[in-house]
Amino acid sequence: LGPASASGRHLWLRRLHLRTRGGARRAQQLAAHVLEAVEWMWTYPETAEPQTVIVYAWNELSEGGWLVPTLEEGDARLRAISEALLNR
Repeated sequence: LGPASASGRHLWLRRLHLRTRGGARRAQQLAAHVLEAVEWMWTYPETAEPQTVIVYAWNELSEGGWLVPTLEEGDARLRAISEALLNR
């Protein structure tokens, strides 16, 4: 976690790896990180001009980075993110 410079501007960056299967706990962790990124974006609008949060690797099932539903977890990750954002 920390600032990084891109074209002279400071951007908030966090790299999150959820490589192991963890069901609801991992889904809640992911949702918390997405919510933290969104709140940072709203807190610093002059720094985050596009008002956008990018979630990378949404379908990297073999590498542990996914949001798509799976047989094992179903749509737990998507539901956790949705609930976190709607209940904010």
